[in-house]
Amino acid sequence: MSAARKPSKLRKAQRGTHCVQRVVRPRRMKKKLAVPIYDAVLWLVVTDNIAKERKKWEHLFGPAPLAHDYDALCSHSGGHNFALFFARAPLTLKILSHEVFHLTHRILDWVSANFDDKHHEQGALLHGYLMDTVCREMQWPNAAGERQPAENQKT
Repeated sequence: MSAARKPSKLRKAQRGTHCVQRVVRPRRMKKKLAVPIYDAVLWLVVTDNIAKERKKWEHLFGPAPLAHDYDALCSHSGGHNFALFFARAPLTLKILSHEVFHLTHRILDWVSANFDDKHHEQGALLHGYLMDTVCREMQWPNAAGERQPAENQKT
């Protein structure tokens, strides 16, 4: 008889009372989304192979970077088109937020917005909006602001 393995810290956290699931395996998608206040277009792409998929988008975003081992990638056309590419492998909220942070900066840079320590509220609001939008499109459980009832709370 083998000894039982101790659960990892990540597994313990997933079973805990956290409202947001930390890891998902998203479905494949290519979806065009609007970022209305900035008149921008966001392409949300989930694929099995980022390098191969990003190569197909060179007509819009220019030469693809060497993305062989990337879990995610943010691209910008120089115009109003932006894209987030995610590998379909288990995706963490940390990776998603990291790429959305790059996207936030690229959009603010594109519109020449001042984003420094005295002018960061618009960046924080845009990042929150983008996180909600991307999580909702990826059907991330409880990540788009929905609250889970406590175990002892009646629904």
